[in-house]
Amino acid sequence: CRGIGGRSTVLDLDQYMNNSVKIKLFGKEYDVFEPTVGMILEMDQLEADLSEDNVYEKRIDACLLLINHNRQGREFSETKVAVDEFSEAVYSSISAGVDQKEAIQFTTDAMKLAKGGFTDGAKAVDVLTTAINAYGLQASDATRVSDLLITTQNLGKTTVDELASSMGTVIPVANASNFSIEELSASYAQLTKNGVATAESGTYLKAMLSELSKSGSIADITLRELTGKGFADLKKEGTSTTEILSLLNAEAQKNDKTLKDKFGSVEAGSAALVLYKNSGEEYNEMLRGMETSAGATQKAFEKI
Repeated sequence: CRGIGGRSTVLDLDQYMNNSVKIKLFGKEYDVFEPTVGMILEMDQLEADLSEDNVYEKRIDACLLLINHNRQGREFSETKVAVDEFSEAVYSSISAGVDQKEAIQFTTDAMKLAKGGFTDGAKAVDVLTTAINAYGLQASDATRVSDLLITTQNLGKTTVDELASSMGTVIPVANASNFSIEELSASYAQLTKNGVATAESGTYLKAMLSELSKSGSIADITLRELTGKGFADLKKEGTSTTEILSLLNAEAQKNDKTLKDKFGSVEAGSAALVLYKNSGEEYNEMLRGMETSAGATQKAFEKI
């Protein structure tokens, strides 16, 4: 494991013997396979130097997880990445709140996403943890989220790398609006397929969802007049986005206007128009694609 305290420290797994011992670092006791005396001395020095900063505690947690994982006969080589990169991704996962017991499997899922999605481990971990934390999911949902991202890449004109750079600012707004990760993924696929760049798609979707769920906006006032409820409440009840946009569109047409006129910004109105293209049939087709996304990450990974 590299990168502890800026040093080029390498824990050579072959230097370890088969006996399990306990070592104490940063006030925590670790049960690991017995290291060399030199290794213990080096770790003691690291503790003395870095005990003020839990960043290094998390790095050591990641390193020791990998050591024990490897020595217990479990491999992570299936991810096709170097140990250094995998270790860094484990550290990032732990730092983002992934439980240590699930960190290896979560990181394995993230690295497969990175390979299949033409991005790096850091971005893959970031987009997965952002989605999981915002939507209140479990680390075990990483494969599901990963499959949705790969399916978005397949159905739209985008990559997971681009999605990872864009979705972070949209996911909290989407969750607050009861707009599921499946719908968000389908929306990115629909917008990018219709020529909207990934970064702009994020801007458009954030604007649209913000206006739909903001009390007092044109869209919000219209929905409450028609249904007595706001966007988030309608979504919570199971009303489809296409149905909601259809209501807004029909009301706009009564006054010789378009769906876009029900939004206060060009970005929000543009997103709504693309999602409602062909009365929402294309968008609904994207949603159906998300429903059958299971296994997409593994398939993409195996092609690399």
